[in-house]
Amino acid sequence: MTEVFTGAARWQVDEWLTSFYPEDLPTEWQMAYYANEFSTTLIECQTYCDAVRLDDLSEMLEDCHDGFRPIFSINMDEDTPDQAGHFFHWLDKIDSDMGIHRLAGVLLSVDAQIDNQALLDWRQCIPQALPVAFDGNVPFDTENRQWLAEMGISPVWRVDQPVISGQRYWLSNIPLTGDAPGLATRIRGFLGVISAETPACVVATSGYEEVSRLQELSTIVRLING
Repeated sequence: MTEVFTGAARWQVDEWLTSFYPEDLPTEWQMAYYANEFSTTLIECQTYCDAVRLDDLSEMLEDCHDGFRPIFSINMDEDTPDQAGHFFHWLDKIDSDMGIHRLAGVLLSVDAQIDNQALLDWRQCIPQALPVAFDGNVPFDTENRQWLAEMGISPVWRVDQPVISGQRYWLSNIPLTGDAPGLATRIRGFLGVISAETPACVVATSGYEEVSRLQELSTIVRLING
């Protein structure tokens, strides 16, 4: 059985203030409350690139149980390697203090054109132990695939894209559209192309404003994964 972490792209959602979070729950406790039901979310680089916000994040993560594994999200159009490097320097300390590896992996995304050298520069600022998923315009073709695999980089698997033969995936972005059987079909498709040795993440990218849909996703993953 593959370990699969499931959650939404955000844990702070306006609609959840009346449908999910208790009315008197302090904002700084929302992540821990969320982590009691879901096992991953995205932590955005630009939001947590200064000392004050990192201190806030430390306290929030310390309140979460050990099985919670967020994904560090880097927008390569807006963030810088220095910002990411500062985060990972901080992460080394918090991992040491907690005695666990907190992150599930790193998501690199870009809209602009990027070459392999720029991608390599980014990869070198990320700890080698962390898997990296890439969402951008670098081709995962036969020529590039081995080099990218050696760098620990795999494509994000999207339900509207074909599976790349021989490619290892660990992150899937799932829009919560359609009915439960359709959602289950998408999840089976993803779990069918991942490696059993690698923990995987299923992240809802839309439709999670209605928290019951996210709960449905979590249940479907659990039932299919066994």
